[in-house]
Parts: sequence; structure tokens; C-alpha cells
Amino acid sequence: MNKQDLPAKITIEQAVRLSPGRKVLKISALCGEGLKRLEQEIADYIWQGKSASGAEILVSNIRHREALKKAQRFLKRAIKAAEANRGAEIIALEIKEAQASLGEIIGKISCEDILDRIFSQFCIGK
Repeated sequence: MNKQDLPAKITIEQAVRLSPGRKVLKISALCGEGLKRLEQEIADYIWQGKSASGAEILVSNIRHREALKKAQRFLKRAIKAAEANRGAEIIALEIKEAQASLGEIIGKISCEDILDRIFSQFCIGK
């Protein structure tokens, strides 16, 4: 349950009832509250060999869904490049692009993004 820094719309008990058999954690991505526990729960889940298939994951935000799909495409390309013994720089580039796609979800913006926005919105040098 994200956005714990705001007034709750449902209780944790309601969330548990809506998600039977699943862990419900309270976090605030903005404040960082509960993120360490979330990271630990995710790591524990993966190390136990229980990582979810795509069918079990719900992403309600369209922008986030598209960013995840884009990251997945870049990671698949990185895997194919590694299997084909392509150069490390090619693999690293694909991983960097996947990382940038995931950064779109959490709001990380690169220097290139800032420059692109400046040049797209202002008439500089004319």
C-alpha cells in the first residue's frame, strides 16, 4: 500500500481481504517509509524461487506498464547479445537503456532528458 504519507483510502485489513494469500506492506515511495522492508521481502521472495510470472503481476498505471515492457525488451536484447558473445559495451548499453526505462517509473531524469526538454520547449540560439 503506497502513499502512506497521505490519508488512507482503505485499511490494511481491507487490503488483506482484497489480496488473499498475499503480503500487504505499507510504504511511502515519496518519504521512503517501508522501502527497506519491501526490498527485503522482494529479495526473499526471489531467493525462495517464487518469483511471479507475468500473469500474477498487476500494474494499473499505463505509463508504468509501458516503461516495464520497454525495460523487458532491452533486457531480452541484452541476454541475446550475451548469448551471441557480443561485446560487453553492447550488453551494457542494453542494460543501461533498461535501467533508464525503470527510472521513468520512479521519476529519475537524466541530464539528456533535461536538455531535451529545454531544447524542445524553448527557442535557444535563434
